[in-house]
Amino acid sequence: MEFRVLGEMQVVVDGNALDLGTRRMERCLLGLFVLHIGSVVSIDRLIDTLWDDRPPQRSRSQIQVLVSRLRSRFAGHQGFELLTRGAGYVLGGDPDRVDAHRFRRLHQAARETGDPASRLEQIQAALTLWRGRVLEDVATDTIRERIMPEYDELWLSGIELRIETELALGRHTSVIGQLTALSGEHPFRERLVELRMLALYRSGRHQDALSAYADFRRTLAKETGLDPRPELEQVHQQILRSDSALDLAACPVPATAVPAQLPAAVPDFVGRASDLERLARQLNSGQPVVINTMSGVGGIGKTALAVYWAHQVRDQFPDGQLYINLHGYSNTQPIRPIAAVSNFLRALGVPAAKIPFELDDASGLYRSILADRRILVVLDNASSADQVRPLLPGGRGSLALITSRDQLSGLVALDGAHRLTLNALAAPEAAELLARIIGAHRVAAEPEAAAELVAFCDHLPLAIRITGALLADQPTKSIAEHAAELGNGDRLDALAIDGDERACVRAAFAQSYRQLATDQSGLFRLLGLVPGPDFTPEATACLANLTLEQAEILLGQLAEIHLVERVSHHRYAFHDLLQEYSVQCGAAEDKPARRATAIRRLYDFYLGRTDAASRRLHPGILRLPMPRRAEPDLDGPTAQSWLDNERANIVAAVIRAADDGLGPAAWLLADAIRGHFYIDRYTVDWIRVAEAALGIAVSHGDIMAQVAGHISLGMAHNHLNRSGMAITHQLVALALAQQSEWLDAESALLNNLGDTYLKLGRLEDAHRALDHATQVLQRIDAPARQAITDSNLGMAEHLLGGSGLRHLTDALTLHRSVGNVNGEADVHRKIGTVHLDNGNPSLAAEHAQAALALIGSSPGRMFESDSLNLLGAAKLATGSPHEAIDSHQRALRLATDVDDRYGIAEALLGLAATELSRSCPDPTHAERALSIARELGYRMLEGQALTALAELSTQLGDPRQGRKHARAALALQRKTKYRAGVKQARRALDHAIETARRD
Repeated sequence: MEFRVLGEMQVVVDGNALDLGTRRMERCLLGLFVLHIGSVVSIDRLIDTLWDDRPPQRSRSQIQVLVSRLRSRFAGHQGFELLTRGAGYVLGGDPDRVDAHRFRRLHQAARETGDPASRLEQIQAALTLWRGRVLEDVATDTIRERIMPEYDELWLSGIELRIETELALGRHTSVIGQLTALSGEHPFRERLVELRMLALYRSGRHQDALSAYADFRRTLAKETGLDPRPELEQVHQQILRSDSALDLAACPVPATAVPAQLPAAVPDFVGRASDLERLARQLNSGQPVVINTMSGVGGIGKTALAVYWAHQVRDQFPDGQLYINLHGYSNTQPIRPIAAVSNFLRALGVPAAKIPFELDDASGLYRSILADRRILVVLDNASSADQVRPLLPGGRGSLALITSRDQLSGLVALDGAHRLTLNALAAPEAAELLARIIGAHRVAAEPEAAAELVAFCDHLPLAIRITGALLADQPTKSIAEHAAELGNGDRLDALAIDGDERACVRAAFAQSYRQLATDQSGLFRLLGLVPGPDFTPEATACLANLTLEQAEILLGQLAEIHLVERVSHHRYAFHDLLQEYSVQCGAAEDKPARRATAIRRLYDFYLGRTDAASRRLHPGILRLPMPRRAEPDLDGPTAQSWLDNERANIVAAVIRAADDGLGPAAWLLADAIRGHFYIDRYTVDWIRVAEAALGIAVSHGDIMAQVAGHISLGMAHNHLNRSGMAITHQLVALALAQQSEWLDAESALLNNLGDTYLKLGRLEDAHRALDHATQVLQRIDAPARQAITDSNLGMAEHLLGGSGLRHLTDALTLHRSVGNVNGEADVHRKIGTVHLDNGNPSLAAEHAQAALALIGSSPGRMFESDSLNLLGAAKLATGSPHEAIDSHQRALRLATDVDDRYGIAEALLGLAATELSRSCPDPTHAERALSIARELGYRMLEGQALTALAELSTQLGDPRQGRKHARAALALQRKTKYRAGVKQARRALDHAIETARRD
């Protein structure tokens, strides 16, 4: 026997609620005994509570009669024992049989659970016990005044714990709607205000968080004359100063994400004993976080020392080692802090789509992830303190090691960094380094010449390595002869390297450079033009107009003498000083036309290969017209791999081309990589590239390139759930496309607008845009785009109450003809949705399975979560709730991984539907879906969430609340014109009304 008082008074035996009769007083008395199970309740207390301190004359006799009736009613049931004890009564039994007592136990257990995911599971299970206010169907005024407030507080504390836990799991955006509603219902509850401020702050809405505090403080002062408590004021102050203590991870990071990014240590590292000892002392200083800066002139060996030492201590950082070359003094653009943080977040296991676009948010997430980790962060070649501050770890026991030519005094003064200034190697150490490069026997044979040679190099490791590598290739040449050449040679003072006054470095470069054959020196000069962080033999061959074999041979030769570095099996890079030297040599020796032709060849290579990969992977995406090149026929995995590996180089190429005024190179390359950004959701790089391309297009007055730029930005903002900005860019692009009579773009933009309107529940606007797109497509030959438009138009038609199958069938045929596997999968999903809405779940499941099979063979795995949601709904409709739950949970994980908020809401709605098969359904999934839908303006989904809450409320015994939700859903779906949504909301309303009538 189970007793339920959290809502209407119920007694449940074997899962069935017993008939408690219609006498309110009898049920109220039972409720009082149940609330105090195991404890004596005095007759006087019963009288006061039942008759609100105004008892009838024979109240004691009436209590006895009511007790007798209760005993008779439960006489045939085991587990009911109502005993007389002195001047009162006691209901015997285990308190855990009462939902109120069980909630207290579960609530306390959840509060004591350390793991947030487990805690959330426990508190959600506890909150499902609540069906309404305590004894709400039998409550007297005394119960409402003396008992209900205690239980209202208990319920609110459970809700607050759930929201606190969701915040701890990074679900700050999904709880904002709940907190706003709760704060409205409980305007003076400061904990709710505090949680709402935190949720807004962690969602990047700092001003809204401050406004929430100001509104509360104003209301509190006006109504009570009081100020907020100190704890709330402290949170307010923390928000004002953007205190990192408020930051939490936006998503849980996999425990397996342990980065190991250190590059290989130099094999012939020597010396630096005192520097290594000082680094060791700092490591063992006991400080919570150690920040070491290592400064010195270029070529002095900062990177070599940092990487060598990092490898020596890596075992002391079990949570990983992060490394990045910030290119602070390179010919390439310095790495922006947001790009560096994004790279680190990906290395830490955060999916690209989950990485915040704004630096403050991304840096906050980064610090939160590292908060409980012991990690080593090596920031190489930094240009300024501002470049590295967002990358500093906050976890106790972590260490940051920063190399720079700058003293980084700001980090020392403001961040407590320890400065280590490197000097040149001692003479014996310099000689030992030379011996390791050319052989100890040669140094032993000419010790004085060796000392002279390293002295000419000012004992700088880079200069010694360069000149030593050259000498190592000439085993018959004496060290003395080599030193004489170095000392007497032209030091190329005209090519002085900015910020580096050490002539020895230039002399070492010059000595090696003079020894190069013509083809080697010519390539060396051209490689300085490369805008990205590295280059492959293929890119090199195009840059220098060589065969691939020639490029591989020459790169190998340059690497042997350390003029370039081999960073992996198939990739090469420059030391920043050598790249600058290369650029200056090229500017002095090569004609501008030769250099301009070379960089255009490189851009053409990037463009041709990116175009080929994108056309393989994304055949339906609109592209700017460009001449087709003879490129290798890439298969899907090869195309995906190439784009992944070259993304940083392509981004750098677009930015450099735009900066240099090479408009077509910038906007064509930006347009070619758009599909890769779309599928893999690299939004930080995407928006940077799109804005650069749009800017140069505007300055050149190229209308079509401007259209492409606005299309790209519209798509990117759609990915970031910024529908308003997306529509703005799409409408600007549409006007420009119509002005230039670019029909391909006009049709694509109308389709994009239609797709955006569908998400927002503007179904008639969507249908108009898509129908217009179809009319435009009739004037051109674009089967891939026709397929996409037919697919969206079919869905719009169906949602408005039509069939849509004709358009969807046409789309399926066209997608197959052009080989668009992702598009084919999407149409299967949409056809399945039509069949599900038409009452044929078995056929819907077949189409969902067909979509998933196609997605499994696709590199991008688009529409997987959508197809899983369809499969889940079909399984539920065919009576397989457990399979449905599994599908929706998989969909939720996938959508969460890529921050697909629409997909997250759909998965939550699917899980909410499965709750209706339970005896005590949990409305949490529907509430979260409603919060997301309202936050992002997804009106159709908002209506579906309200409908789900209506059904759940009715099933939980609150048809009045069910009726309220259903009416709101019905009004909303009538506005969207979503026919099936209207029917579902009306069914929920009828169910709530009928249930209330029966009760």
